[in-house]
Amino acid sequence: MAVQTTLPHSFIPTRTFVNARVKWVRDPYLDFAVEREKNLKQAISFKDQIISDPSKSLPLSLASLLKPRLDLNITSSKFFNKYPSFFSIFQPSPGLPPRVKLTRQALSIHTEEFSIHTSQTHRYDAVQRLTRLLMLTKSSRLPIYVIEKLKWDMGLPHNFIASLVIDFPDYFQVCEIENPNGGKDLALELISWRKELALSELEKRALNEASFR
Repeated sequence: MAVQTTLPHSFIPTRTFVNARVKWVRDPYLDFAVEREKNLKQAISFKDQIISDPSKSLPLSLASLLKPRLDLNITSSKFFNKYPSFFSIFQPSPGLPPRVKLTRQALSIHTEEFSIHTSQTHRYDAVQRLTRLLMLTKSSRLPIYVIEKLKWDMGLPHNFIASLVIDFPDYFQVCEIENPNGGKDLALELISWRKELALSELEKRALNEASFR
């Protein structure tokens, strides 16, 4: 009679994804893309400022004031000249200060980006990401200036309060919180806990797999 060499399932040692160690492998193609697009955030920030102006352009002097906020290590005019396919410096008429506007190609990209941000699928995904972020906090709220710093990585639109949050009153509300200096800051608060978003995708997959065993 053959001897059973396999252990019962309950005695087989297993390791969950929580204990697993993942070896970090560098991706040269990703590194190249990041290096190539390292100024993309600044370019998009300038683009949003230009688009928000009624004339769809900005005086170079005003653009220069944005340099510290965008962490630019060169002048704004040099930055614009570095990307001629995206920005165009022009003089409205003799004697007037120079201004900067978007090229036709940049306007086309902005139109495409806008259509993505306003699509129902993207808006729902953005709301879910924002909800999960607030669920990670102890009080289910965060100062808006903190979310502003994260909006790029979260795929939130430029003015996410007016263009996204305001359309989901069942999820969010704007409130005031005390800051360390004793003053008040505007914050975004999650109105009710979203149980369906409390589990990560890996946890959901693990539960689904366990239910079939």
